[in-house]
Amino acid sequence: MLDLKKYDTIYQILNNQIKNSKVSNAYLFESNGNKDAYNMAILFARKILCPKINDSDHNDDCIICKKIINKEHADLVVIEPDGMWIKKEQTDYIQSFFETKSIDNNYRIYIINHADRLNTSAANSILKFLEEPEDGIIAILITENRYQLLETICSRCQVISFNKNSDEPSSSNFEKITSSKIVDELSIEELEEKKEAAIDFINYYEEKGIDAILFTNKYFHNIFNNRELAIFAFDIMIMYYRNMIYDKNNFNIISNNMTKIKEKNSVSKILNKINILKELKSKIMYNVNMNPGVDKSEKKSVP
Repeated sequence: MLDLKKYDTIYQILNNQIKNSKVSNAYLFESNGNKDAYNMAILFARKILCPKINDSDHNDDCIICKKIINKEHADLVVIEPDGMWIKKEQTDYIQSFFETKSIDNNYRIYIINHADRLNTSAANSILKFLEEPEDGIIAILITENRYQLLETICSRCQVISFNKNSDEPSSSNFEKITSSKIVDELSIEELEEKKEAAIDFINYYEEKGIDAILFTNKYFHNIFNNRELAIFAFDIMIMYYRNMIYDKNNFNIISNNMTKIKEKNSVSKILNKINILKELKSKIMYNVNMNPGVDKSEKKSVP
């Protein structure tokens, strides 16, 4: 059950837009790890699609509202990751679903939960859909933070940011990255060494550029020499770059180089590096016959 007292400002913004017939074509709910962002998206859909709902009674027993909650309403599509990623076939379904006009309502809504997991093709497909908005179609994208999405997607959405749940850890916390079985087997000293090795690689790359490729072989053969440790390394590097954007340090180490790297990189460049790291990480996750090191078939081996 969504406690609206905790989200009064967000609720009033969305509710007033409905009342004043100023609903946007696209929203980006930045959850910051707050699970209620999805619940708010569903409530927003109910407020738009159900003629019976009002401020004092949210009609949890209403047939229309139940269909929306159960993702069975004819004018609502909810897309979530299929495995690790949201795929182009899923975003193609959204577009085909909306080829016909709504019979019962002026609006049709699609919600993309965990929109940061859109693969490249799916993200480009949604971007095109957002670039050519049709009247009566509303997009609600939900992601932990906006910097995980293409900047061009974010720019076409009204951003609604949620505060982090006080009783839940943020997924950007270092502790969450260290939760895998292989990492649990490491001592604190070994964990610190590998964490710093991943950061050292970023510092080396930022200084040496393309010459860091040989250094990559050393790292991914000798230091991160299995799939779980390689994924751990990519998670650390992704988090390190994200911290530059948010001016945070979740590593409990002195990192003067972070400031220097941020000064010589624009936000768009940092985002591009994050996307490359995410792509490389996904290849390692899906490649059963992983051979650590540089994939010689790929020119884009380092961020």
